[in-house]
Order: sequence, then structure tokens, then C-alpha cells
Amino acid sequence: MFSIDEQRYVLDFFYRSFAYDPTVAVGMNLFGTFLSKDMPIKIYDLKGKLLFYDFKVIDSTGNNYGFVRSSAIGAELPIIDSINIGTVNFDPEKSIALAVGLANEEYAGSQITAKQFVCYGYPRVGVLVSVKRDEDDFYIVYDTITGSRITEFEGEFIESDAADVEEKEGLPIYSYTDRFITEAGTEPAFNAEWKSAEKLIECNNKSCNDLSLERRLLPVMRGVSLPIPIVGQETDVFCAVATAKMALNFLGFTGFTQEEIAQKMNTGVTGTSNFGQKKGYEKLSENQWTAQEDNSPAYEEALNHLNSFLPVKSGIPRHARLLRGWREYIYLEPKTLNVLFRKQFYIINDPSPVKHGQYVIEGIDKPGNDFYQNFLLIKKKITA
Repeated sequence: MFSIDEQRYVLDFFYRSFAYDPTVAVGMNLFGTFLSKDMPIKIYDLKGKLLFYDFKVIDSTGNNYGFVRSSAIGAELPIIDSINIGTVNFDPEKSIALAVGLANEEYAGSQITAKQFVCYGYPRVGVLVSVKRDEDDFYIVYDTITGSRITEFEGEFIESDAADVEEKEGLPIYSYTDRFITEAGTEPAFNAEWKSAEKLIECNNKSCNDLSLERRLLPVMRGVSLPIPIVGQETDVFCAVATAKMALNFLGFTGFTQEEIAQKMNTGVTGTSNFGQKKGYEKLSENQWTAQEDNSPAYEEALNHLNSFLPVKSGIPRHARLLRGWREYIYLEPKTLNVLFRKQFYIINDPSPVKHGQYVIEGIDKPGNDFYQNFLLIKKKITA
């Protein structure tokens, strides 16, 4: 297990090697940005387990451009989970003050305590607030950016049974660790990635005193990125709706409001089903385009579709996002050209947080095998 300083070293070296790529994709000048030396923000699971470190991306004047998310529990999670760049990123102190203030308004006279930041439905983060009122003790989660009241529970978080026959993509509330519990004694899922990162540190340190080209590590990139601007979802459950708006805009069907798209997709109070999304794409494209559902989504299939310059709706647990590209970042040892470190990513337009959205470069490897639950492959309709 790396120390936090060693972890930051790997992440900063990796981020700066490829910072020009998100610069082009999101139109934000990220040259000269780097990972802050401040302590990372700790993100816990709803069950209380420490999950992630979020290392802030800043410039020399301290402006915040986003964060790089990494494992806080060693090789149970990848060392590079995602690079998140956007126009809005939560400020820890302001988010805590907002959550405590809202809880004090709602439960005046109670003892209110902000406990920690929690991942209430990957990748979303909230503030866990403890409320003690008379003999009642319970917890509330407020979103870090919008302040929305996400959920309330007593004692240990227990996920409620879904009321819908088909799980809809809307507001996610679930325990991330429940999806990747492994058997005792088994090798951590991402052990090989951490060992590769260790080799990266060792090789880079050896070449630090030798600036000749033949000694420098070679960063190599390949991939595709579609020019699709981010659209933030207008409500907590409009993720599929905003995703569709991004895809439809790219296909030339512009001008629809999110409310109009929601009506065509039969979006309800808990979100949008895949059936509703598929019907909506056909109606809104005047029956020119269709959305083919794939419930066994594979990286290679996404690449083939994106390489045809068509976007993909990606369904993760209770949330919809737009895949607009893919990336493979590689470090080569200069003399032998052996691969020292390889990482594959999706380029994602995430419609969350509400009214903002965020650009994400997300590692495709996740704990468990059911995180990427479905694709909707947007295709031209073939007519006789």
C-alpha cells in the first residue's frame, strides 16, 4: 500500500503527462495544473468504509479545476479511478456548512453533527449528517453541491427494495461496497495495477537525473472523442433525459427542452426506464434513429460504436451518462518500448451534478462485474 504522498506522486505524474487531452475535450486550459499537496478529501461508503481519496487539481494560484479520484483502501480499488474536470466542484467547508444549515432548519432544536463525506451512489458524493432529537438518532445525506436531501436512515444503512419492476435510472442511493465484497484470502482485484504503478515510480526516479530523451518515460495516447458539450440535468432524476438531450443535439435534433424529452420518455418521479428511453429516441428523432439495448456491455463494443462517431448511453446503477469517447494511456520504457503502465478509460459527459454536469475520464475497471449495466447504442434506423 502506498503512502498518501506516494499515491499523489503517481497520480500527479500521470495527470500531468496527459493534461493536454482534457484541455482539448472540455475547452478549459489545464496546462500548468497539477495535484494539490493538501490532504485529499476522504470519501466513505454509506456503510462506513473508507473508499476514495479525491486529490484536487489546481493551478499555481490555487484555482480548483476538478479532482483525481483514487483508492483509499489499496488494491481493492484501482489507483486511478477517474479524472473529473468541470465548472463546479464541491468545496468541503461550504458543503458541510450547507448540509448542517439545512438540517438545522429542518430539525430545529436537535443536535446536528456533520460526520463525513459519503459516496451515496457512485460517483455522487454527499455529506452525512447525524441528527439527535430527544430519543431519536438518525442520519441524513445531503448532496455536496446542490444541497438536495438524498436519504434518511437509522443505524446501519440498509438499501430499500426497489418498487419498480424495472430499475429506473434516476436518483441513485446504494452502498458501493455491497457490490464488490470479495472472499477472505483472495488477491485484491487491482493488485496488478498497483504493482505497475510501483514500477512507474521506480523507473521515473531512475531517469530523474538523466534528462536525455533515451531515458525519459514515453507517454502514449490513443482513442476517439466526439465533440459533444455537457448538458447538466435539470432535476435529480433527469439523468437519462439530459443524456438524451446531449445525444440528440449531436445528431442534429436540437431545441427540445428536458421537460419535452421527459414526456416522450415517460419519465416518472423515480427516473426513466430503458424502454421509455428507447421509445423516446425514436419519437424525438422523427423515427430516423433507434437505440439498441445491450445488457452485457463490453468495452470493445463501446469502442466499435464510438469509432463510428456515434455516442452511447451508459447505464450504471440507477444513473445514466453519455459515453462520448474512449482513451488508452500508456507509459513505455524508452529503451525497450516495453509497456510499464496501461490504463483504459471511457470519456464521459456526466449530467450530474444538477444544472452543471461534469466531464469525466473514468477507468473502465470497476469492482464486481455489474457496474456497467447496460448500453443504449444509438443507430440510424434502416428503412425498406
